[in-house]
Amino acid sequence: MPAILMSIVTGIVGVILKRLSPIVKEAIDDFLDKLEEKANTTKNTVDNMLVDFLREILQPDGDPDD
Repeated sequence: MPAILMSIVTGIVGVILKRLSPIVKEAIDDFLDKLEEKANTTKNTVDNMLVDFLREILQPDGDPDD
């Protein structure tokens, strides 16, 4: 995915995520933590790359709840 497109998608998702209720943000965080635990149990590096990608999209920098 071109960097400019990724930047646009991340920006849009970031705006949406800032409007979510705290309980939904917490559920996303829990999901990503559990997914990361499972990815770390495999030898497949693509699993870890996917978790990193999802964290980048779903937990943008500058989120005061991080």
